[in-house]
Amino acid sequence: MWKRMLICPLLLALIGVSVIGSAGAADAAGGEGKALSFSGLGEPQDLGAPIAVRQTFDAAFGVEDGANVMYTTVSGSPSAGESAIFNVVDIDNEKLLRSFPLAGVASSWTHVRVPNGEVFIGTTSKVFVYSPETKQVRDLGIPIPGTGSIYSLVHDEEGNVYGGIYSPTAGGRVFKIDGQTYEMTDLLGRPVDNGEAPGDDGKSEMYVRSLAYHNGYLYAGTGSANGRVWKIDLATKETASIGMPELPDAYKSKENSMQFVYGLTVVGDELYVFWNGTFTMHVYNMKNGEWRDKTIENVRGLLAVTPEHNGKVYTNKRDKYMWEIDVETLEERQVIYFDGSIRSSAWLHVANQPEFPGIAMVTVSYDGAAVLYDPPNGKMRQMNALVDSQAINIQALETGPDGKLYMSSFGDGGAQYDPAANRFVNFPLPQSEGIGSLGDTVYFGVYPKAQILAYDTTTPLSTTAAPAHLFDVGEAQDRPFVVTAGAGKLYIGTIPGYGELGGAITVYDPDASASEGRPVYEVFRNVVENQSISGLLYANGLIYGSTTVHGGLGSVPAADKAKLFVWDPAAKRKAAEWEPQLEGKSASNGMISGLTLGPDGLIWAAMDGVIFAFDPVTKEIVKSRNLYPSVTNYSSWRPIHQRWGADGLLYSDVAGRLVVLNPDTLEFRELSPQVVLFTLDEQDNVYAAKATRLYKYAAARPGTLTVAGPGHIAVGQSVPLTVAGELFGWDVDLASAATITVSDPQIAVVENGILTGLQEGTVTLTASFRGTVSQPVTVEIADVDLDIRNAGFEETGAHGAIPGWSLAGKAKPNDIAEISSDRFASGNRSLKLVNQDNGAGKRIAVQSDLIEVLPEMPYAASVKLYLDARDKGKPVADSAAEIRLAFYDAEGGELPQQTEAAARIDGPLGQWTEAAVSSTAPAAARYVRLFIINEAQRNVAVYADDASIVMKE
Repeated sequence: MWKRMLICPLLLALIGVSVIGSAGAADAAGGEGKALSFSGLGEPQDLGAPIAVRQTFDAAFGVEDGANVMYTTVSGSPSAGESAIFNVVDIDNEKLLRSFPLAGVASSWTHVRVPNGEVFIGTTSKVFVYSPETKQVRDLGIPIPGTGSIYSLVHDEEGNVYGGIYSPTAGGRVFKIDGQTYEMTDLLGRPVDNGEAPGDDGKSEMYVRSLAYHNGYLYAGTGSANGRVWKIDLATKETASIGMPELPDAYKSKENSMQFVYGLTVVGDELYVFWNGTFTMHVYNMKNGEWRDKTIENVRGLLAVTPEHNGKVYTNKRDKYMWEIDVETLEERQVIYFDGSIRSSAWLHVANQPEFPGIAMVTVSYDGAAVLYDPPNGKMRQMNALVDSQAINIQALETGPDGKLYMSSFGDGGAQYDPAANRFVNFPLPQSEGIGSLGDTVYFGVYPKAQILAYDTTTPLSTTAAPAHLFDVGEAQDRPFVVTAGAGKLYIGTIPGYGELGGAITVYDPDASASEGRPVYEVFRNVVENQSISGLLYANGLIYGSTTVHGGLGSVPAADKAKLFVWDPAAKRKAAEWEPQLEGKSASNGMISGLTLGPDGLIWAAMDGVIFAFDPVTKEIVKSRNLYPSVTNYSSWRPIHQRWGADGLLYSDVAGRLVVLNPDTLEFRELSPQVVLFTLDEQDNVYAAKATRLYKYAAARPGTLTVAGPGHIAVGQSVPLTVAGELFGWDVDLASAATITVSDPQIAVVENGILTGLQEGTVTLTASFRGTVSQPVTVEIADVDLDIRNAGFEETGAHGAIPGWSLAGKAKPNDIAEISSDRFASGNRSLKLVNQDNGAGKRIAVQSDLIEVLPEMPYAASVKLYLDARDKGKPVADSAAEIRLAFYDAEGGELPQQTEAAARIDGPLGQWTEAAVSSTAPAAARYVRLFIINEAQRNVAVYADDASIVMKE
C-alpha cells in the first residue's frame, strides 16, 4: 500500500489509458449537401410510416354501368413517393372499382362531375380529369403558373369547368377549362380580389376559396383576411363585389376581418354564403341582388349547405349537430348528432340499403367511407371504408416525459412510439403544429384556432378518442408551433390566423387550472409588434423569445428582420427587444428560432443556415457560424429544432439538414440532408422525420475512450476525473456523461465526474459511454504527507543556515537556532532553539518554507519536542514550546482562520513529546507554513525533530 509518500497534491500526475473500441477516420467539417460517416454513427434504421390514414376532403357522385359511384381522393405524400390516389367506389355494392395515382400531388379539395359524366379533380397544384367511358385519368397540368392549391371547381351548362386557386405569388385567381379541348386559361388575367375595386378594402387576397355558377355568372368567394363574394360576368369578364349583408351587432366588429368565404352553394336563385371568420351563413338572392334578412349562426364545415331536397338544405354547426334549413322561410331545426364537417353530397337511391328505402343523402367521411343520412328521421349509416389508406407526412415530433415519442400528421392522426418496445400506437389527433411537455403531461398545439390538447402519460393512451381539449388560445391565433415549459407553467408561441399579423405568447398554469376547475391562462399578443413567435426558452426566471416576420397565410410581413426579445413573466411585460447582429446576415432575416440553453450558460439560436450563441445578460453574440451561407429566408413558420445530447454536442436541423455541432470549436458534421423534424430519446438515439417516414440513428459511439485521474489521492480528497472520447472526429469531454465504475465503493466513489476517497485502499476506475468501455485506471487512497524540506533536520547549510527553514521574525543577540547533535528523536540531528531573553512573552521561532496545499482540505501537523530540564545545571520549572500552522493565498498573504491552529506543551521535561495540531485550509489557501516556537523564559533549550504535515480525511 502506498503510504507516507512525499508529494505535492497540486502536482499530481494524470494517468490516461486507451480504450476498447474502434473508430473511423475523422473527416473535415461537413459542408453543404455533404453527408459523412463517423465513428459510432451507423446507417439509419427505417422505422416505417407511423401514420397512415384514409384522408379524404371531398367527393363527387355519379353512375357507372348502372351503379351509383362515389369519386374521392385519398391524400398522399409526393415527397415520400406516395402521391394522392383517386378512387372510384361502387356504393350500391360496396366495392372499390378502381384507383389511380395522381402523379406529383398530395391531396384534392374539390371534384366536379360535368354533364357528360367526366370528373374533374382539383389538387394541390394540378387538374386531372377522369373519363367513365375509358376508365382512365388524364393529367391536365398546372392551370396558372404559381398555383399553390385548387380549392373549388364548378361547371356551366356546356361542360366548361372553372376553378379557384390559392397562390402567394399570383394571388387568388380563377381559371377556365374548355369542356371540349381541355385548354386551361387564366379567366381574368389578374387576381379576383386585388384590393383596387371601388369600395374594396384595399387588401389583395391570395385565395379563391369557393366558387358557384348561376345563369352565366361565376361567384367567387375570396380570403384569407377579409373575404368577399365577387360576381363575374363570364361573357364580358366584368367583376364586382356583391356587397355585404347587414351583420347583427354581435358581428359588426368582424366586418373588416371576415377571413374566408369558405363555402358557396346555389339553391334555386339563391346563394348560401358561409364566412368562417364569423362562423355565420347568409343568403343572397341572385335574381334581385339582395341579401335576405337572416343570419344563420355558429356554422362550421367545408361547404355552406347540401343540395336541396324536399325544400330543405342541411348544414352543420359547432354544437356538433346537423341542422335543417327551410329554403323558403330559413327556419332552422336540429336534426341529428354530427361531429364532422359538411362535405360535397348528393341525394341518391342507394341499392341494398333496407334501412334507407327511399332517397338518402350520401357524402364522404374524413376517413374515406361513404356515409348515408336520413336527416329528417335522424338515421345514419357509415359504410366500410373501401379505399386504401396512405401514409401522411409527419407534422410535429417530440419526446415525451415518459420517454416515448409523440408525433402528429399533416391533417388528422397521431402516433406514439415506444423505443424500448419498438412499437407504434396510433391515436386520434388533429393537426398539431407543436408538441411539448410539463410534468407528466404532453401538450399538443393544434391548428386551426390554436387549440391546446393534453394527455397525461401516467394514464392509458386512448386509441379511439383524441387527447383532452383544454382551451383555444383565441386572440386571432391559429398555429401553435412552439410549446415549452418553465417554472411550472406552459408557454405557447403562436402564428395568427389567415391574413393576420401579430402572434402571441400564451401562459397556461396547470396547477391553478386544477385548483379552480377551469383552464387558467393569459394571452399576450404582439409582444413584438406585427411579428409571430417562433422560439421560447425559460431561463434564469425569464422567457427568452424569437420571432418570425410572417403572419397567417395571406398576410404580408410588416418588417423584414426577425427579433430576439426577453419577456418578464412576473411583470407580464417585455423587458428587452433587439436585432442580433450576425456577420454576413445584413439582408432580410425572416425567422429566428431553435432557442436552447447550452451547458456553457449561453443561449443558442439559429437563423437560415446560421447557428449562434449569445450571452443572456449582455445579449452580445459570443459565437456564430454560418453553416450554409447559400440558405436565406429559410422557413416562415416551422422553427429550427436544436437539442443537446448527453455528449455535450448540439444537434440541429438548421437549414433543413440534420447536423451535429461542436460548441467549443463550431465545427459541424452533416448527418443527413432534408430533415426538418427530429428529436432525441433518453439514450440520445436520433429520430428524424422525412416526409411520411421515421428514421432512427443509433447514438454515436466513441471511437476511443480514455479515463484519466490522479494516481493517488488522500482520504477525504475530491478530485475531478477526465473522460475523453472521440465522436464525429472530435475529442469530446464526456466526464459528466460517461458512467464511471469504481471497483470498491467502500474505498472511493464517483459522483458527477468527481472522485472522492473514503478510506485507505486501492481501486480501479473504468469509464463507459454508449457501449464503448475504457481500460481500467488504478488509484490509491491514503493520507498524504506534504513534502517538508528537512523535516528531520539532518541537512545542514552553510554559515549555520537551516535548509527548508528560516527565522520567523528578528532574532536577538545570543539567541540560538541551529542544527544540533546534542539530542535527536531519530537520525543524528535535531533543531535546537534557545531564547536568551528572560522577559515574559519573549520567544524565538522558525518557520518552514511555503508548501502547496489544496483549499478546503483538512491538514494535521506534528513535531517531536524536547524541553530541556536544566538551565546551567539548575532545575527549570517554566519551560514551554509551541507549534502552529498558518495558511497563505496565492500571493503569499496570510489568511485568517476561524480558530488558531496552534498547540503548546510545557512538559514533561527532559524527554521527547509529540505536539500535534489540525486545521482546514481556507477556500483561498494555496500554501501552508509550519512554525516551531521556543517560549521558555530562561536560557533553556528546546529541541525539535520529525516535523510532519498530513492531508487527512
